[in-house]
Amino acid sequence: MLQKDDENQLAKIGEMKIIKLLKNEPRVIYFKRSYSEEEYKKAVVIKRRREIDVIVSKAYEDKPGISERKTDLMELVEKNLIPRYYRSFFEAL
Repeated sequence: MLQKDDENQLAKIGEMKIIKLLKNEPRVIYFKRSYSEEEYKKAVVIKRRREIDVIVSKAYEDKPGISERKTDLMELVEKNLIPRYYRSFFEAL
């Protein structure tokens, strides 16, 4: 959701003719409502930034492998009923 621009007007994407984004200001959109405007107007997209700390841990210490119930899939690969192209996929399960 866009906010208001520098002139306190609602910044609507449908009205924007030229849009400029700057790498060093990722939360700001610079825009012109017409091609004749000389200066860009500024609209802040996200006003505040939340700092989120996420700790990611491994789900498994070792690969879980293919379960006993699914070993028939490897048999189908061996019998060439499933193309050998997919063998590495089933071995990676």
